[in-house]
This record gives sequence, C-alpha cells and structure tokens, in this order.
Amino acid sequence: MSPPMRLLSAALALVATSAIQADGGHAERGVVLVSPSLVSGVAGNALECRIVNLSPKNQPVTITTYDSNGALVGSNTVDVPEGAWSGVSLPFENGASAGYCKFSIPGGKWPRDFRASISIYRSGFGIIAALPAE
Repeated sequence: MSPPMRLLSAALALVATSAIQADGGHAERGVVLVSPSLVSGVAGNALECRIVNLSPKNQPVTITTYDSNGALVGSNTVDVPEGAWSGVSLPFENGASAGYCKFSIPGGKWPRDFRASISIYRSGFGIIAALPAE
C-alpha cells in the first residue's frame, strides 16, 4: 500500500472511531439506565420501576429488577409508546426489603430520551419516595 493510501486509511479509521465515541457507543448497545437501591419500608409497600419515553418513536424496554443482594427478582420487556410511561411493581409481602431497577433500551440512542426511576408505592396513599435512574 502506498504512503498516501496508508494515510487515507488511517484518517478514515480515525473518523469512524471518533463517530462511535461521539455518541458514547449508544448506536451499538442502546441505552442502559440503573436506579439506586431503595428500601420499601414496611410490609404492604411495593417498589416500582418506571420509565418515560421522550423519544419520537415507540421503544421496547427491558426492566430488570434485583434485590438488595443483587439477585435477579424478575425481568419484563414492555413496549413504551412515544410520550408515554410504563413500569413494573415489586411487592414485598414479607416485611421490609430493598431493591433496584435496570432499564435496557436496545433501540435507544440517547439517554436524554428517557426518564426512569424507582419509587415506593404505599397502597391507599400513592408514591411516598422516588429516586432517578441514571
């Protein structure tokens, strides 16, 4: 390969690498958001994992839930229409417990297109605490 062709090949490789790094590699892996752990409080409360889709298209989202030890509690894939929200609930019937949520959006390109959270829902009262996922 001639020196000008090597230089051109190197320049094209640099441009391609820069384009992938500029979007954080999201085009390849999608968007992943994880909430902090939250303690549900007392028996009868539930932890809720919610996500809002601010992107201009419907998005499939896999919501994976874990207990305070990092053990898998469950995983659900939901279709979230543009401008809408969806979520899952983790009831803990046996007293206080803690958990966290992971939101995987394979078709998502930008984290700013989504708002996700974990919250404590108290029956008959509503949401009593919430934390954002990042």
